[in-house]
Amino acid sequence: MNYALLSCLVLSCLVALSCSAQAQERHAPRQPAGLVDHGIALPAAEGRGYYALRTADGRNLAIGTPWDLLSPREAYILVTDLDSRVTTQVYAPTGVRGAVRHSVVASNGKFYTAVNATLLELDPTTLTWTFRGDPPPGVATYLTMAEGPGGMIWAGAVYTHLVSFDPQTRQFKYHGRMDDQEAYLSHLAFDRMGWVYCGIGVARWDIVAYHPASGEKRRLVPDAQRRPGTCRVQNGADGHVYGCTTEDNWWRLEGGQATPVAADAVPKSTSFSPEQRRLPDGRTVAGYYMLHRYLKVNRPNGDPQWIPFDYESGGADIAVLAAGPDGRIYGSGAHPSHLFRYDPQTDDLSYFPDERIAYKSLAIQGARIFGGTYAGGYLWVLDTSRPCDLKPYPSRRTPGAPPGDPPSERPKSENPNPWLVGQYDPNVNIPRAAFAHPDGQHILIAGQPGYGYVGGGMIIHNLETKQTLELTHEDLIPNHSTMAMQALPSGDLLCATTPKGGHGTNPLDNSAAFYVLDWQ
Repeated sequence: MNYALLSCLVLSCLVALSCSAQAQERHAPRQPAGLVDHGIALPAAEGRGYYALRTADGRNLAIGTPWDLLSPREAYILVTDLDSRVTTQVYAPTGVRGAVRHSVVASNGKFYTAVNATLLELDPTTLTWTFRGDPPPGVATYLTMAEGPGGMIWAGAVYTHLVSFDPQTRQFKYHGRMDDQEAYLSHLAFDRMGWVYCGIGVARWDIVAYHPASGEKRRLVPDAQRRPGTCRVQNGADGHVYGCTTEDNWWRLEGGQATPVAADAVPKSTSFSPEQRRLPDGRTVAGYYMLHRYLKVNRPNGDPQWIPFDYESGGADIAVLAAGPDGRIYGSGAHPSHLFRYDPQTDDLSYFPDERIAYKSLAIQGARIFGGTYAGGYLWVLDTSRPCDLKPYPSRRTPGAPPGDPPSERPKSENPNPWLVGQYDPNVNIPRAAFAHPDGQHILIAGQPGYGYVGGGMIIHNLETKQTLELTHEDLIPNHSTMAMQALPSGDLLCATTPKGGHGTNPLDNSAAFYVLDWQ
């Protein structure tokens, strides 16, 4: 008997059976006993911008750019014909997935956008992609995009990479890093002498002047004035370029040089022109509410028009979950960041379309749910024993069904629920930890600091007296951020840290730490 041949036949049969079983599982996934799939808690994308334009054949369009990291297909944009009120979900070319970051309506009538580090050109008349610029080595995510002189499209990226695309020659060019130390290139502007100005951050802000023809780069902010943050650059209505570190510290930028000017002498910016949201007939796209699935158009006489739209979304990541004191499950999404709630008794799954109430961490103190919001380091408290001011939206909805009411302002209340204790950025910007002290009165949040800062603090709030104690990293462990807290039998807190600071920074220590905070 040919055992080798027999072995091959058996192995082939096993492989075939295995592949067949895997294919069946892919088409008919089995649900483990005892587990129930309740669906997507937050079935929406995060809005990253909106634009208006008239096509070459005379149609008036509004374009919304979503961030939908869990999209079951490629990234997409939403294009609404404002006259027919029909919305088309236009998917990116095959394989282009991720976050739509920044976009621009160019003078040539084309729409340019970036998905992570892939630059795309759209012909709005045909809704087809006419250029795809794949990322050069090392380029991860574009943070800004702008049209420069001659119709050139420029984009700045994480780690200060800079690229350009010439719509006429179709040349896509990589210009390198504008700063070898900083993390973000967030703003672009252009003078009449061929210089590109880059607003840089975030550990030590700067303005970098770049001359594409020669490749020369110049740092323009004096070292003594560099600190955490991002410099802004903008084209002014007078044809000059202006840049600032703060609203009180401005320069006029020309020929690769910076000349100080008074803040009240800086003209209106044209770097993001309102014309990108205004149509030739006088209408303006005044709001785009991705979560509510409505866009707002202001007519020339000022009257608003609300236009509903719909789209297929992969939903938001679930960032945090907690078992509430009322028997419900509470959680928060991330991108978009909103609070949601599940009631096991009624099987009701719903979310609250208020971006201010989005938790990076959750904890329970009595009947109250509390936690910190990113970005900004807000501390919010929700009392589950009282009615909530926020209107819930059902998470389970039939695609194409009316989205509900247009967005409206949260009603004002003398005794709001939930309520804001305070905002603590940059001391605490990413509140990774929320903790309820066993004394029943105090609630705490801690985490990483703001962009460009190293060392996060801790916020301690007394629910009874309404007093708040704010500690910085210098009060705790210098240059560390507190990421977890637990009470010891004495009431003191055992805390754990990370040396990582806010986004765009490098740690000043190479190890984490434990410490004990004396509660008294």
